[in-house]
Amino acid sequence: MNIPIYLSGWALWTPGFPDADAWLANKRDASVEKPAAATIDSRLRRGTSVLTRVANEVAGRACISAGLSATEGMPVVFGSAAGEIQIAIDQLEMMRSADGIVSPARFRNSVHNTATGIRAITTGYRGFTTALAAGSLTTAMTLVEVAGLLASGEERVLAIVADESLPAPLDQFASHEALGVAFVCERRRSPSTRASVTELEPCSHHPTCAGAGSISSNCAMNAAQLLRVAAGAHAQRVLLGRHDEEMWCALITPLNEAHAHA
Repeated sequence: MNIPIYLSGWALWTPGFPDADAWLANKRDASVEKPAAATIDSRLRRGTSVLTRVANEVAGRACISAGLSATEGMPVVFGSAAGEIQIAIDQLEMMRSADGIVSPARFRNSVHNTATGIRAITTGYRGFTTALAAGSLTTAMTLVEVAGLLASGEERVLAIVADESLPAPLDQFASHEALGVAFVCERRRSPSTRASVTELEPCSHHPTCAGAGSISSNCAMNAAQLLRVAAGAHAQRVLLGRHDEEMWCALITPLNEAHAHA
């Protein structure tokens, strides 16, 4: 795809790291166990999953990183490979219990677009939002959706990729911590632009792109690798997902002041 995506802000949250800067510097803080998700009203937050709280945490922080309000309204594309998996397992366990009754409070937060719905309520935004799942290609397909929205005329789109840790019994197949990454993506380059994403495409012919030698069961790790390169000083191709023989990559070019004068 020849549609450039300009990044003006980003954020990351995972246990032990309160923000992207801490994660990039590998400054672990053992006290960071749960996302604050301060943009969500306490009544809305009740009954939400780690996934929804992580997604809303990085959404607000990415907007602040871009010089916007934490509750800035804009189109949202949310990608998660497993979605609200903890609530799904909890509900199955309730169905197997003596009375078989499912909690209405938990059920309302069980859909794949819970995070985007709560974000829309928080911001008052009534425009376009979507939630998708594409397995290990989730980061790549999230950005494909973003590129399409920008090409259709949207000036700014919030991209969020997140997965929570897998609950038992699924954790025997894959184990990872919760991780969420968000980017404020823009149609045009501006003085606030920090990096660009170009050449978003299948890339089986680019085996040397960053991250090509490693696979994480958390789909958001590809987004984290993108953030690492965007926050660096050198342009590099980044692996955004792999499924069997299919790979998607993009060229990430830092556009900060230091890079511009390098």
